[in-house]
Amino acid sequence: MKYVGIYWTVFAPLMKKSIRKRFSKELADRAIRQGKSEYRGLLSRADDLGPGNPMAMNAYFAYVFAGAWLTAGVAGIPQWRLNLAMALAFPGIILYGVALFAVENYIRTERDRRIYHYLNAFGLTPWIALHLFYIMILTLFPWMNTNGYTADSLAICEELYAQLSWLVPVSEALMLPVFIFWFYLQIRGRTEFPKCMAFTNVLIIITLLKGLTMLMPVSAFRLGFTNGLMSESMIIWFGIMLIREIMEKNKEDSLSREEMISNEYHGKE
Repeated sequence: MKYVGIYWTVFAPLMKKSIRKRFSKELADRAIRQGKSEYRGLLSRADDLGPGNPMAMNAYFAYVFAGAWLTAGVAGIPQWRLNLAMALAFPGIILYGVALFAVENYIRTERDRRIYHYLNAFGLTPWIALHLFYIMILTLFPWMNTNGYTADSLAICEELYAQLSWLVPVSEALMLPVFIFWFYLQIRGRTEFPKCMAFTNVLIIITLLKGLTMLMPVSAFRLGFTNGLMSESMIIWFGIMLIREIMEKNKEDSLSREEMISNEYHGKE
């Protein structure tokens, strides 16, 4: 991937402050000093995700984080913190999964529901795999640093990442088909939603939000917002469907009340 310095410029001070607060000033200085060259190295070995890819900013953010913490910083993280971080990631994935699987109830035919169901399962599996991949490296590095393998720890972790880095683009690619299929079903009128709802698809929302980020001034907020585009798009998508569901329910209740009033009126006659 092409080196882009703005990510390091914006996030390095924030990471330095965090490391200094949790460990020491010396460790923070060493992590940032060594991290910039490591950030460059990670990018030089990473596959290009393509121009305009909304996932590219996620990758840049991850490499900035790895550049600092895969040097001096991560070596001081207790294993229980890494275990806790991994444990906290799973509830979010589970909730996403529950919501995504619930969407299949709006699909009209059993055949389409089965296709959506399996595409969704294939999409959620690599999401979990990505978390396991990152936590594996973050666990290995401090273990090697505290068990007499400090000199080789960085090279081994870099090589491990280099050998398995293909997991990142492949996992992201496997997440997309379920949303493409959902768009197809909606635009063909094969769901309970009107066809126009196809244009509230997650992939369309993420594209619009990506365009919005291009209008924002360069800042930590912009990079943080961009890094969470997928989650933000999912929240908006679920929100739109929830609002429509509430509106439909209110419409049905209103019609039921009108029908009851009409029946009572004709009964009196």
